[in-house]
Amino acid sequence: MLDDKQIRKYRDEVGLSEEKNTEILENLAKELSKLERITVNELFGDLLLTLILEDFDNTILFIQNNENKLVFDKSFVTFLLTSNYYEHRKSYLSLDCSRSDILQYKTNLKLLVRDPVIDVVKLAVEQICLFVSEFYKEALLEIALDLYNNLFVSIKVLSVDILLLTDTPEYLLDELLTNYNWRVRYYVAQNVIRFNDKLQDHIFYNLKDDSIEDVRIILAKNSCTLNTLYFLDDSSEIVRGSYLYNIISILNDDLILDVCLKDKSWLVRKNFLYLKGERFIKYTLPMLKSIRTVDIHWRERVEIFKLLEFVINDRSVAKCLLKPFLKGLKENFAQIREKAGRNLIKIANNFPQLFEKYFENILEIVNHDCYSVRISVIPLIWALSKTYSDFDVIKEKLMNDSIENVRLAAIEFEKHGEFRHLNFFYKSNDKENIFK
Repeated sequence: MLDDKQIRKYRDEVGLSEEKNTEILENLAKELSKLERITVNELFGDLLLTLILEDFDNTILFIQNNENKLVFDKSFVTFLLTSNYYEHRKSYLSLDCSRSDILQYKTNLKLLVRDPVIDVVKLAVEQICLFVSEFYKEALLEIALDLYNNLFVSIKVLSVDILLLTDTPEYLLDELLTNYNWRVRYYVAQNVIRFNDKLQDHIFYNLKDDSIEDVRIILAKNSCTLNTLYFLDDSSEIVRGSYLYNIISILNDDLILDVCLKDKSWLVRKNFLYLKGERFIKYTLPMLKSIRTVDIHWRERVEIFKLLEFVINDRSVAKCLLKPFLKGLKENFAQIREKAGRNLIKIANNFPQLFEKYFENILEIVNHDCYSVRISVIPLIWALSKTYSDFDVIKEKLMNDSIENVRLAAIEFEKHGEFRHLNFFYKSNDKENIFK
């Protein structure tokens, strides 16, 4: 029974350990489940206040789950608001009982945006955003100014969120764009798409040449229009690459695309791997043929094969990439061979007829000197055997290979349709340029 004696016992045990705090909250929940309502008197209130300090998240969750049964008096709510402990002030913002008088709650929110603790201010701003309809425009602008004048940058930037709630988000915008602290400018750039079109242009124009690369990067990542092509001339390869990623699907200017294809950075050029269909054949395939893949880091070669998986649903593209993928099965690194094999299986399932001209290439891989390469071709052989009975002989050949690892891999794939217990991360000796 939840009487004063039991509450005192719980209060004395709070803080002994995390497990004990959890146990107390669980016991309180069980006791409350038996009651219709209970008044939070001074003793019970003291227990809750102590639990808030010791285990904030779980205590707030407990109170929220039981607020329909807990009857709080005004003094308890007032204490939460004025307590020296920021956890109590945070809890004031987290509980429905604080909002019984919405006019008073609005006044208190305006006070809490000036709180010295960042977590409290952030939570107060969240609440203002939720109850924005209760605030006049002038009050919101006043709150935005209070936030902007705060010494802490993490609070100063929240003025952007408040400004965006008004019909005059340009208020303080120039001050934000020219602020000496780059994190303020970064936050504006991060939220640029939340502004109207006119202000977006203003933000892009003022931050496109920002001295801090991170500001320009996040700005480029948030630009999806052809009105900001100047990002393609940025000195940062990350800026150029991030922007091209956003617009590559809508950019049709051959002159600009040609410049991007000649960009010295792979971070920029790799965006052409996202093109599909005829555009892939027109732009991407020549680019792949122009690079010496053996000179590219193996992790980037893995990325190439990974991205190409998303364009081979198109038959014409799959046809163009079939030979490079077969070369990929002989690659030096197993991770690349695995990606190449994955793409080949996808093509074999969708367009098996495309392989008819490449039987000799496949036999060459089956007879490769490196047994790791022979293992890599196993999934493709099994996939093609569903369409071409000629591959049954090759399956037998692999299951009777002179190398035990090849035999085990083939037998396991025959039984399960996958490699379940074997990992073959061995290097081959092949140095062939894949896309030639």
